[in-house]
Amino acid sequence: MQKVIIPLFLGFLALNCKESKRPDVKIDIVSNEKITWFDSLVLKYINQTDDTLLKLARNDTIPVDWMLDGIENTDTAKYFVFQIGHYFEHNFIADKWIYIDSITRYIYEYDLPKDSLIRWSK
Repeated sequence: MQKVIIPLFLGFLALNCKESKRPDVKIDIVSNEKITWFDSLVLKYINQTDDTLLKLARNDTIPVDWMLDGIENTDTAKYFVFQIGHYFEHNFIADKWIYIDSITRYIYEYDLPKDSLIRWSK
């Protein structure tokens, strides 16, 4: 009986540890920088969003940038929280916050007035 339980326990443990592995990393051919899966999702969001501020920023000479603001654990998900914005006089100005679900990899826009997340679909 013990010979069966130990391999089952180790298999279960290995499946649960899958989430904590290091993120997938790719190298951008043009800039030779490492790009993680969440970086590529943030770039996709920046390039395809209909958000007015980010659309204006894409057409401006000031580059749009982002930074990881933190990781937020909830009862239902674990989110990577990103600030998207630009630098002005050595200060980062956040134009938008997005949350990326670490399991489903869905992007959610933060709605500040409602203090809620809205799933972005593109």
